[in-house]
Amino acid sequence: MDPDEEARERSWLMGWGPASKMPSHYLKRRTKEKADEHVKAMQRRLMKHADEIGYRIGAERKTGEF
Repeated sequence: MDPDEEARERSWLMGWGPASKMPSHYLKRRTKEKADEHVKAMQRRLMKHADEIGYRIGAERKTGEF
């Protein structure tokens, strides 16, 4: 759903007037939550890949080996 359509739907469902700023507040929150989910998924994939190739983050930094 595009942001404008989501704002209209949210306004209607929540009973807010057309000039209300609340839909944009909730859209901003939802966008941040989705971005956080994607970053966490990317971190999990990177860590899994590091484990698969045997790279131990932290241990290499302590010894200076990469």
